[in-house]
This record gives sequence, C-alpha cells and structure tokens, in this order.
Amino acid sequence: MAPATEAPASVTAEGPTSHTQNQVTPRRRGALSDLQINWLLRPVEPDRVGSDGKGFSHMEAWDIKRHMIRIFGFGGHDIDLLDVTLISQSSKMLRKKNRDHKEYGEPYEAWTVIYRVSVKLTVKVGGIELGHWTGVATGDATNQPSLADAHDLALKTADSQALKRAATNLGDQFGLSLYNKGRLSAVVQSSLAYWKKPEAAQFKDEKVEADPEVAAAQQQAVSTEAEATPAASANPPPTTSDAAAAPVRAATTAATGRDYLHEAREAPTEARCAPCMTRPRKMVQFPPTWPRSHRSGRASPPARTRSTS
Repeated sequence: MAPATEAPASVTAEGPTSHTQNQVTPRRRGALSDLQINWLLRPVEPDRVGSDGKGFSHMEAWDIKRHMIRIFGFGGHDIDLLDVTLISQSSKMLRKKNRDHKEYGEPYEAWTVIYRVSVKLTVKVGGIELGHWTGVATGDATNQPSLADAHDLALKTADSQALKRAATNLGDQFGLSLYNKGRLSAVVQSSLAYWKKPEAAQFKDEKVEADPEVAAAQQQAVSTEAEATPAASANPPPTTSDAAAAPVRAATTAATGRDYLHEAREAPTEARCAPCMTRPRKMVQFPPTWPRSHRSGRASPPARTRSTS
C-alpha cells in the first residue's frame, strides 16, 4: 500500500486557500519598508528645530541619533571618524565680567581651539548597507579657562556638526528642509523610486534658496571687503589737461578771485533729457578770458571739415 502524500498548503481540492490569497510579496532584503519610507518623507516636527548662536535653524546631534534608531533600529547605522585636524590653538589674558559687563577678579588665561572633523555615516537595513555619506565640519571653543575643556568642546562640536551634515542626505526628517531658509515644509515630498502610480508623480517646489550659512559667510565677506576698501580721494591726481591748464587757471583765479574749474566740477548736474536720455552736463559760465581748450578740463575736439568731393 503506497503511503499517502499531503497536498501542499497552497493547493486543495477547492483551489487556493484564503491564506494564499492574502499573501504579500516579500520585501527585498536591504530595502526600506513602506512604513520607513512614509516616515522619512514626512516634514520635520517644529519641536525638533531650534536656533543656534548665529540665528540659523538647526537640530541637535542627539536628536539625529534618536531618530536614526527609531527608523532604522538598533545597530541600523554606523558612524566612522575619518579625520580629525587641529586648526588653531591660542590664548590670551582676560578677566571675568558680571551682568553689567564690568570686569572683576584676577586675570586668567583664556583658550580658543578650533577643530575640523570628517565622518562617514552608514545606514543598514536588515544588516545590508543601504548607503553611506560623509560630512565635514569645523567646531570651536572660545575663551575657555581650561585648555582641556577647550579641546573637548571644540572636538565634540565639530563631530556633531559633521554628523548632522552627513545625515541631511536622508531627507527632511534629518534637517534637509532647514537649508531652505530654515523652513519646516518638506522639500523631498516623495521619490519616484517608490511611486505606486507613475501618472501621479508630481512635486510642488518652492524657489531654491542658498545654504543659509554659506550665504551669511559670503555677505560677511562682502561687507568686510567694502569696509577695507579705502574711500576715493577727495582730491584726485591732476590729469594731463589739468596740468596744462594750471598756469591759466592760476592767473584767472588771481585776477577774478574765483576758481572756475573747481566750480565746474562741483556744480549740480541737470536732469537727463527723457526723449534722448543724454548724459547730464555741468552747468557753469566761464569768463571770456578762459581758453576754450581748458573750459571742460580736456582738449577741444578737432574742427570738422566739409568734404568738397
């Protein structure tokens, strides 16, 4: 007697069972789940955003790590320190100040330290790497009474800033929208890699703004350059025409008691003529004894001749 064989769970006399009808196509290993994708595409919550000392919107490094664990799980991300560089270390003697900004107490040595740090952030899903990104940032500690504290604070600041810079590659939940002038509305919105209906693929983008920190640094550089540029001299060096006119100018000034060339330069200009938009001219009356070649501070144009051909 042949032994009886059991039919597969998916096949019965009545056809597919309710169990097989409700089965969902398994997710590929290393791929994000729908729940993870939906969470990453949400706009950042206002309570997670603060303001730094420069007035820029920012997020705390510990909050970035918290949401890394929430979305990708424990052990779902790695942070590798790629490079640490001490940029500057200096000190000066200072005294403490009270609330009225008045100095008191004995002078102490205040330390200022600056570090640059580079990190690599790796995200894993189900033990398989989803992607990795790098971030570079500098951090400083200013006027610290302890050299050790100055190094510790500067290094931690640079490390935290580098991590946050790398994490922005994961979208709005990690501060990407804050680079759009500190706004909280989502800038990623969705991704074509996860669209269920291709015909519904639409994005509503606002005007692209510059990185706030970069824009502020450029503005500060322009302001500093403008302050450093010396103002134009009130008495510019004399031109060739001025040098040639100097004897006549001196004689006329002595005879009339007026410096007509100086008056011509300081005289107000007429408004431009609307129909022709001609350049305004200085309005001043020269004495008859003043040579024509010196009235405008430049040589007279050559006389025009009519052709007889």
